[in-house]
Amino acid sequence: MTLSDEDWIKAEYLRRFGRIIDFNDPVFFTEKLQIYKLEYRKELLTTLSDKSLVREYVSKCIGEEYLIPLIGCYESVDEIPIDDLPHKFIIKATHGSNWNLLCENKSSFDWDLAGSRINGWLNTNYYYLLREWCYKNIHPRIVIESILEDENSAIPADYKIFCFNGEPKLIQVVKDRFEDQTNTFFDLNWKKLPFKYNYPNYAPPIPSPDNLSLILDLAKKLSEGIPFVRVDMYSLRSKIFFGEMTFYPAGGFGVYEPAFWDEIMGDWFDLSSFRPRSPHLGDRLRGLDYFLDQYNILIDQDEKIIRVLKTQLTLNEKALDEINRQLSEIEDSGAWRIILFFRRLRLLVAPHETYREKAWYFLLGILRKIIDG
Repeated sequence: MTLSDEDWIKAEYLRRFGRIIDFNDPVFFTEKLQIYKLEYRKELLTTLSDKSLVREYVSKCIGEEYLIPLIGCYESVDEIPIDDLPHKFIIKATHGSNWNLLCENKSSFDWDLAGSRINGWLNTNYYYLLREWCYKNIHPRIVIESILEDENSAIPADYKIFCFNGEPKLIQVVKDRFEDQTNTFFDLNWKKLPFKYNYPNYAPPIPSPDNLSLILDLAKKLSEGIPFVRVDMYSLRSKIFFGEMTFYPAGGFGVYEPAFWDEIMGDWFDLSSFRPRSPHLGDRLRGLDYFLDQYNILIDQDEKIIRVLKTQLTLNEKALDEINRQLSEIEDSGAWRIILFFRRLRLLVAPHETYREKAWYFLLGILRKIIDG
């Protein structure tokens, strides 16, 4: 018996993360991406996920000059004009993710192996692999594009812009994608963020692209009106190329280290544009992001916060032990640590929703006093 999308996601989420997904009161980015799969099913997502059709959208939205040169789009392997292809190219399936074949030398390219793999793609509905709805109704085809190479004949870095309701929030830089991939994250001011995602960070410093502001502006235009999308770009000799648009990074099953970044990014993802707002206090009290943007909160305030809580709130010893345990687990990461501390505390201060809300406002008052000195 085939499981429904919801039942499959429940089982897979539990298997991967060891916790039950909360559809009613989601906190984690990975949870909200699963809800996005199930509940936000606009035809536009199908168009933008299609590696061929998205080109027309990009052309109309920001201009065809940002498109990677297209060699051709084909219904089958037999349609590919092998003799007419350039020396180097990349083959992609229109209806999936990471279904790519890189050809760096046509004379030594194994077309038998490539044909077998391409036929496998054409006969597979990518949607069923991770229940990513945006791929379900795409007509399977093959596109072949020119390869982008830098001055060292290497594949350039991939700049992936995470956009929430049309607003870029952070940048993922992927290097050595076809070899030893690394993922490194930056905020919009090109400050490196202290977490890993599925792959190691790139150790050496990564300079900001000269045209970063334009990359962010283009990503903003492409993501306008969309609850969440990751817009991928390349910058090659100061020229920008569009890569793709991704709605469920890693199928919504990406692993964050430290794990609390799953919560931080979850707080950015507002589901209210397509589902009724939940009573989740973290969604109501988004003023915390204001403090994150405006102040550099010092780590050494943890003890002061705990001391005030002990004197002002009725917390049992178990709750206090849990607070201290979670604080000790979180690595030094600046203001994010305090923000996460307050978010986690919402589940500990009291079991009753009404009292918990009052406690939250009290905690915000404490934070304001700390910030104001």
